[in-house]
Amino acid sequence: MPGSTTDELLLLHRRLLQGDRTVPEEIARRLLKPLCEEVQRSYPQTDEQVVQDGVIEVVLDYCERPERTEVTSGLQLRRFLAARAWRKVANALRGERRRRSYEARAAAEGAVGAVEQESPLGRLIREEVEAEREQQVQRLMETLSSETDREMLRLRLVGERRTEVFARVLGVEHLPTQEQRRIVKRAKDRIDKVIQRSGGSRR
Repeated sequence: MPGSTTDELLLLHRRLLQGDRTVPEEIARRLLKPLCEEVQRSYPQTDEQVVQDGVIEVVLDYCERPERTEVTSGLQLRRFLAARAWRKVANALRGERRRRSYEARAAAEGAVGAVEQESPLGRLIREEVEAEREQQVQRLMETLSSETDREMLRLRLVGERRTEVFARVLGVEHLPTQEQRRIVKRAKDRIDKVIQRSGGSRR
């Protein structure tokens, strides 16, 4: 790994376990690029952004919970993170294929059922479904005490995924991208836990 030895990675891992807050940035600087290049070679036809997202999520998760990673060498740490990133990207690709398949089926079924949906009964059913969804969304919103959290939830419910959009809501758009990703992920996880404790569900 350019500019890094496995001994140095092991030392960083130990410092991370001891709670050194300066380590995540150094680990990201050393590992993100080589891990992205390594995983990309396994998925040469895959969008680089998909690979980068997978690697970043794995590295961030490792930095937040290093105690879950038991390694005895820097090389072992890199191989562990590369394997996790590979699986993360594989899962993302499978999810994307399922989504496309579902959308194709839905489009076909929608074409067949379009006339029925425009009937009085079809319109009534659609309105009832939409009303029920609005009630569910309202119940979820009521579990959150912060307007910032509610805006985060609104964005997620309409399918927003861009980190920079959530970063603006949280007021951290001035921070480095890596730090934005970490803060946004932590906020999403916290909101999900609040909803789960209330007995609700984000989806």
